[in-house]
Amino acid sequence: MKNSKLFYPPSQKTMGLPVDECEKLLRRDVRPHGQARNFRTDNPQRFDSRSESAGGKFRKGPRACLWGFHFVLILSLLFSVPAFGTSNYTVDLTTDPVASNIGPDRDTVHVTLTAKDGQGNIVPGAYIKIHMYAPLRNAFISTDFPWVENTHLMEYEGYLSNGVLAFDYIFPIRGQYRIDVQAGADAASLSEKKSLHLSLNENKVEVRNIWIFISILLGFGILAGFIISRGAKGRVREAVIATLAIFLTLGFTYFPSNAYAQHEHQAMNASNVPSFEEQASANGMTLSFAMNPGAGKVGMINDLTFSVKDAAGQPVPNTVFEVAFWHIEDDKPIFSTQLFGKQGSANLDFQFFDGAEHEVRVTASNAAGKVQLTRTVEVEAIHPPMPVKVKTLLYFIFIAFIGILIGFRLQAAPRLKMS
Repeated sequence: MKNSKLFYPPSQKTMGLPVDECEKLLRRDVRPHGQARNFRTDNPQRFDSRSESAGGKFRKGPRACLWGFHFVLILSLLFSVPAFGTSNYTVDLTTDPVASNIGPDRDTVHVTLTAKDGQGNIVPGAYIKIHMYAPLRNAFISTDFPWVENTHLMEYEGYLSNGVLAFDYIFPIRGQYRIDVQAGADAASLSEKKSLHLSLNENKVEVRNIWIFISILLGFGILAGFIISRGAKGRVREAVIATLAIFLTLGFTYFPSNAYAQHEHQAMNASNVPSFEEQASANGMTLSFAMNPGAGKVGMINDLTFSVKDAAGQPVPNTVFEVAFWHIEDDKPIFSTQLFGKQGSANLDFQFFDGAEHEVRVTASNAAGKVQLTRTVEVEAIHPPMPVKVKTLLYFIFIAFIGILIGFRLQAAPRLKMS
């Protein structure tokens, strides 16, 4: 017996096949998606001519090779190591109110992220990692905050004392938000990253206002077209000038967002503002709040660190940080949460999406007591991108132009004569 050949027992009445021929047959008799060919349906003539009922000898070499291949494949799947993470934890997302009732840049939404094990039970002390991203840009219709579109809004990584991370947040714009989540017993055993999605419709008040504005603009166009079409001497020129003035005034002054409103600190370059650290002491503890860069900017994320140390300068473990970002101009919080500092500190990356001053309010609580601090931070406002301005102006001109055409049509329409 040669080593280069495979032989079956004589009782099986088969022919031996060389190894190279077996490989060729295996490649030929396996479909692109890994499914074996059905010899009866795919090639009945070949099967009948080689079957024992037809008086021939059916060669079992290809089928034996195929079964061997499947056996090795199954073993490799059973004993393979997962490529992602070593935890079977999952993270559930809930919002109050539900997504269909949320108004962007208006409603405060209570968001809950819950870490659960493979049996669906909440896991106290779980470790979580989240990244939240703003909706993608719309090529045709911009949102109220163009610079926020397709940016990083928030990032947090840390332990959850009760297995739940809850926060109140005002979502800035319409569209589909993406929240990437991972959970595990610790940072080294995080589960495979999963993307959760939250789709929000436009604020109903904004929709109402834009339809009112379009109606007014269309009415101006109809009136201008009606006057121009009359052809009275001296009125055409005046009507054209008035219409153009309306177009330019509305086009350059109407933008439905205050993210780029004029603020006293608009000339500031927030990305170049150095980081700072604010401290407050009480009950033998020192609470520190650090921010880098030292000012916010629409579309830019800031790194925020909260920590508590005792009189000896050692971190105080198992500290809960109550954090709130208060919009001073609107006099309301845009974000608030509780972060658990297992080792006495917590870190949060956050984007201040509105160009106005905010007050950061922090309260740290542990077995030794409480300590509080507040710090006002500036957020740089940015005007909308020039393409957005031009696109908006063109939309306004187009609406008014439609109105002018309607005015022409109304003036040219025949009138019934009274007998």
